[in-house]
Formats: sequence, C-alpha cells, structure tokens
Amino acid sequence: MSALPVAVGMYLPLGASTPIFVGGMLRLVADRLRGGSKSEAESETSPGVLLSSGYIAGGTLCGLIIAFMAFVPEVQQAMNLGLHVFGEVNEQTGKKEWKPDEVGWSKVVSVVTFLLLGAYLLWVGSRKERPGEGGGGSDPPRM
Repeated sequence: MSALPVAVGMYLPLGASTPIFVGGMLRLVADRLRGGSKSEAESETSPGVLLSSGYIAGGTLCGLIIAFMAFVPEVQQAMNLGLHVFGEVNEQTGKKEWKPDEVGWSKVVSVVTFLLLGAYLLWVGSRKERPGEGGGGSDPPRM
C-alpha cells in the first residue's frame, strides 16, 4: 500500500475522506465496466479522471468562497438562498431564520445530489471510446 492513502486517512476527518473513498470505488467499478487496460498516460487523462478533477477543483473553489464570505456577514446573508427561500420568521425575535441542521429533508437533498454526481461520474468514467475518439486526431472528420 502506498503512503499517500494512509497519510490522507490519518489527517483528514471522516467526512472529508469518505468522498475520496467513494470516488476510488467508482473508479474501480468504471475500470471494470469499461474493460481493457489502457496505458498509464491514457488512463490519467480519461474523461472520468478529468471530471473528478473538476469536482475537486470546484469543491475547493466553493470552500474558499464560503470561507471568504464568513468575513463579510452582509454578503453571507445576501447569498444565503436557504434563508431567502425556506426561512421562517422567528416569533421571538421577528427575524427570518433558516436552520438546515434541524430540517431532515435538507440532508436527503444533499445525499441525493451526491449520488447523482457519483452516478454521472460512473457513467462518464465507464464509457467505452468509440473509434475515432481518444484524442489521436488521425481520423478524418465524418460528415
């Protein structure tokens, strides 16, 4: 076993390492569905790897945006779609509140979204390339 998965598992919390594990399992299933081994260079530039890299980059950018919004409460309040769409007025304070941790369906929506992203990644990663695809560029374009 290489040292990287062990090191990642040691310092990341379970909530952060679980999606990594699920992604690895999706890669295993996609490779088996696609069949046929590719060269190392082809497998590292496959559509599934590129899509999962985009997922990682997008998650990182969203995390940074959320962290910066924590410093500006007005922007955070304006961007809080849950508050604007699902918020309820607190009778004691008279202010609109949204507590997603107390709403059961918000967790269901999160899990369903995660499953949809995973299913799309599995679909993209397990597709077999048709003749003429694969970045070779040697085939003439079809009309």
